[in-house]
Order: sequence, then structure tokens, then C-alpha cells
Amino acid sequence: ASLRLVVLVCATLLCVLCSRSRELRWPLLPSYRTTECAAPIAPAGLASLAADAFPELEILSHAEVRTDAEGRIAVRSPALLTGYATASGLQDPKRDGWWRSEDRGEVRGRWLTVRGRADATVKVGGELVALPPLEHRLEQVRRAIAPEVDAALVVLPDPRLEHAIHLAVASADPAVAARLLEAFNTGLAPFERARDVRQGPAIPRTALGKVRIEELRRLAVGRFAGR
Repeated sequence: ASLRLVVLVCATLLCVLCSRSRELRWPLLPSYRTTECAAPIAPAGLASLAADAFPELEILSHAEVRTDAEGRIAVRSPALLTGYATASGLQDPKRDGWWRSEDRGEVRGRWLTVRGRADATVKVGGELVALPPLEHRLEQVRRAIAPEVDAALVVLPDPRLEHAIHLAVASADPAVAARLLEAFNTGLAPFERARDVRQGPAIPRTALGKVRIEELRRLAVGRFAGR
């Protein structure tokens, strides 16, 4: 027996896990759907399994998808929920048939790009920065430059910018850290760039590979060394 296909529907993990699965040659197919919709909204095609890049998702015929002024994905479909059952009765969250999600994305015709959860953002120098695309970028850079080295983004308070983005790198080699930092920052807007590298022995992760964010933050201001 062999694993033929895994469909991943968690918006917050799409970019990072899809990238990692391509590296491991796992048959993971991203698809956008929500609990509020009884049918998939936008899956990737099977042909995308042969590509390393994160695929665009094709919006299915039953759904209309758009984004609002804040970049949040909104959906209209006959497969949407009627309402939420509450103690005070049925509450319909739709407005004019449209249900607004907590996910950010971009729509081009019938193609959807998911950027992650709306709450997966940080304010840097007055600008809202979405972290999932930057995490995906770091994963691509790491795989190209130092695939044997673990790395992650860490956001720390900053007295001038409110928050600042840093790279945490599990390597004692300053040359590797410098190459990762330079490649990651190339082409990014100033408020998206990593300010420096925090080097340490390991990136704290769960058994499923997710970064232990609070533990990494403590390490980044303590045992990890900044440069």
C-alpha cells in the first residue's frame, strides 16, 4: 500500500506545509475550504504535484470569491451555511449572501491565492505585514541555500517600529546566517525585511514541526545571539 494523496485545507498552514511536502516528495494537495461551506471552494489541480512552487487554487463553479478592502476572502455559494445555532436562535453571518472569512488572499479571475489568517499579521513601522508569505519565502531561501539548516521568523517588540522581524537560524556559522539574511531580504519592502539574525543551537518545534512561537521569542532575546 502507498499514500496516493493528502488534501490539506488549513489556510494557516498551506504555504509552509506545501513547501515542506514538496521537499519530502509527499503528495500533498492544497485546497481552500471552510467549516462554513459544505463543499470545497478552491482546490489545486493534480498537475501541481509535479511543481515545487506553491500552486494557485482554482475556484470551483459553485462559488463566487472576492476580497474586501482589508484583503479578507469573502464567499458566496449555495453550499454556505444557513446560520450559526446559538442560545438566542439562528444567527446568519452572511450579508447579501456573502460570508466573510478570517483569511486573507488575492483573487485573479477564477484563481485564488491564500495569504493566511487575517490575524497572522504584525504591524512594523505603521505597516501591516502578513507573516505566512514571508515564512514561505524563508522556507524557499533555506532550501536553496542551506537545506541542512533549520530557520524560522521571529517577531520581537521594537521601541521605534513597534515590532521588528528577525531570522532565527539554528547554525553557529556566521557565513550561513549572512547568506540567508541577504537572500531573504532581497526584493522585500523595508518593513518586510528581517532586521538581523538570531543564531542558536535549535529552533523549538512541536512533534508536528510547528514552531513553538513563545519559546522561540524567549530564546531570541536570551540564549540566541543577535548579529
